[in-house]
Amino acid sequence: MAPAAGADNDSLRSQRVKAAFILNIARFVSWPESAFDGPGAPLLLCLYRGNPLGVAIDSIRGERAVGRRMAIAEVSSYDESEACHILLVPAARLEDFSGELDEPLERPLLTVADLTLESHPEEGHRHPVMVTLVRAGTRIGYEVDLQQVRRSGLRMSAELLKLARILDTPPPEVLP
Repeated sequence: MAPAAGADNDSLRSQRVKAAFILNIARFVSWPESAFDGPGAPLLLCLYRGNPLGVAIDSIRGERAVGRRMAIAEVSSYDESEACHILLVPAARLEDFSGELDEPLERPLLTVADLTLESHPEEGHRHPVMVTLVRAGTRIGYEVDLQQVRRSGLRMSAELLKLARILDTPPPEVLP
């Protein structure tokens, strides 16, 4: 099972825990250098059609991950996410996000969904996201879809993966 951190359902503390998860996950992901505009370019976390973390998002703004400062922006569509390195998709927007993709994501954009609210069951693997924050009782953990990660060209540290619940759906069988 994924590592967990205690958190109340929708409290500021819970939002801070989720923000910390996102920052710490980013610290164990490798992006190709071509994903950045230069050596001083920030690691851009984009919020897709809303901010599920409220003011807690400010707790990771300017923090360092992969040798870069974390910057935060909002985007209203997948097309606006070209400059983004991480895309946080709120649970209420997963269907919208899925509908915008014509084909599986094949660029170095770490997609993260927050499915920690009790009203949203653990269904991240049915959506085109790589990392899903999930709730186990009063604790928060995460799942990683390795198929999505491999397709994107990102690399994840074994340290990150050993703490995650791995979703690695095998490719469909080819019929003769």
